[in-house]
Amino acid sequence: MDEIRTSAKLAVDWLINSRIHNISAANGETFGSFNNYYDLIKRACPFAHTEITGYGTELLIDLYEKTTNHKYLEDAKSAAKWITSMQYKGKDRNAFGSFHRSISLAKKQRSSIVYSFDAGICIGALVELYRKTNDSVFLEAASESAEWLTSVMQNPEGSLKPLYDLRKGFSTAEKWYLPREFRTRFSWFERSGCYHCKAVIGLLKLHSLTSDDRLENASRKLCEWTISQQDSTGGFSAYSQSTSIFAHTHCYAVEGLIYAARYLGSERFSLAAKNGVLWLLKVLERYGRIPDWLHGGEPASTVDSSSLAQAIRVLSVFKDSERANLCYDKSALAILKHLLAMQCTSSGDQHALGGFYLTEYNARLMKIKLPRVYSWPTMFALQAFTFLDDEAIREPLDLW
Repeated sequence: MDEIRTSAKLAVDWLINSRIHNISAANGETFGSFNNYYDLIKRACPFAHTEITGYGTELLIDLYEKTTNHKYLEDAKSAAKWITSMQYKGKDRNAFGSFHRSISLAKKQRSSIVYSFDAGICIGALVELYRKTNDSVFLEAASESAEWLTSVMQNPEGSLKPLYDLRKGFSTAEKWYLPREFRTRFSWFERSGCYHCKAVIGLLKLHSLTSDDRLENASRKLCEWTISQQDSTGGFSAYSQSTSIFAHTHCYAVEGLIYAARYLGSERFSLAAKNGVLWLLKVLERYGRIPDWLHGGEPASTVDSSSLAQAIRVLSVFKDSERANLCYDKSALAILKHLLAMQCTSSGDQHALGGFYLTEYNARLMKIKLPRVYSWPTMFALQAFTFLDDEAIREPLDLW
């Protein structure tokens, strides 16, 4: 598909060559990392993120596998080394093995907060790079992080504590001053939620190398808890005590369950994942789009590009695993059309060209996009493209 390949070329070029990627050795403390977004108005990136660099590491490995260009593998090593440099090795045992969330590019200051979700993503990336390099540094960092995740952050019923603040401990401030829907939208990542199921992918990848039963047991418990968050429609609530469904976190839950179902051979996990996929199809059929949020069953007027890319991924992966007689291809292509419209394809600022806007606001007379292009939706889009067109990021995108 020419449209996919053109979009993919722009996206790869942006991720590799723009300010979103701190690839120059002159970047010092952030060398190898990926930033969260580029602001078209300020013409700057605010933070380098460990979670996003975890996604970037796996993307670079994919690019290396598809192009055999060793430059991509070297960049993946640089990204992973930066992740390991962000690992906390201090005296606070509640944080040992975790990863600082980010570094402020302006202040060169590390965040005091460490997140469970970030650890799960980084574990998976470090394991994949260890497979390619056999460098024990990456395996050791992944193992230490998994120990923190399973021994400190996992609750008895299987859920994960969302975060730990090196200054404030486990407590998080309730944003009581915001209306309920806004509290949900802006605080879901500070709560135990279905999105944590994505962490089982990293844990089980590590288990495939170490055969540590604790990793398998922790993954099973997390999957079981995640299923308890699924409602009768197949949707996963954004977090406990919430009736809102965030397509972004819903897809994370489905992805984790699909991987766990395959790895562990669990029909229960597979059925929950299938119901989550069917929920996406029903939402698409009903509204003609995948809204980012549904509050009490009512769709928000906004669309999230990362959710669109994730929806394509889970539709495609589940199709491959189930061979179900459902219109996966047709649905994925319908979502693809909307996703492609979220890319910045014309701009006088070369540091924006090729990146994906995160949010589209559907106003009465027009569609409005926040003037920022984001790294992780762009990475997710590239993964979605490979499911729809396996040639999308092969030789034509050998940019080095």
